[in-house]
Amino acid sequence: MTPAEHARQIERQEFEAECAAIRERAYALLAGKPSRNQQVERWIKRQEPKGSLKPRPPRKAATDKTARTHARKAKLYSAFGHTRTLKEWAEATGLSSHTIRSRLARGWTIEDALTGTVNEAGKRMQKAHRPGVSSNFGPSDGTGAGSTLQASDNITFSEKA
Repeated sequence: MTPAEHARQIERQEFEAECAAIRERAYALLAGKPSRNQQVERWIKRQEPKGSLKPRPPRKAATDKTARTHARKAKLYSAFGHTRTLKEWAEATGLSSHTIRSRLARGWTIEDALTGTVNEAGKRMQKAHRPGVSSNFGPSDGTGAGSTLQASDNITFSEKA
């Protein structure tokens, strides 16, 4: 028997021993598991927990004061004689809370942030399309190479740089 065949025979014997051990553990696990009838009988004989089946009183509707208690860390903003959270101001004014928050981040006062119109973003778009270097160029036709390649160099550079 060659050394390789001997090694394979040892591996085969170890594998068979491991399989037998696993099989024995599985049979022991199945033998110790209670049958379905035993589980049902145990459930029927169990004691009822005390007080678990009593109906609970209905929850009270949240008022303005209690609605804010869950958000203790919410920052309060005072404007026009009222103190509210950002979310409450958004509901009262019809603006989104993101709009109000971004206006405050840009340095607006709370009164200006709440009374400013929503269409002020249009001014930003007009500024984006002002004439400049890129808008001075005319529209390009194709890739710039044309339909044929040039045989000679026709590139000129100005002396002003």
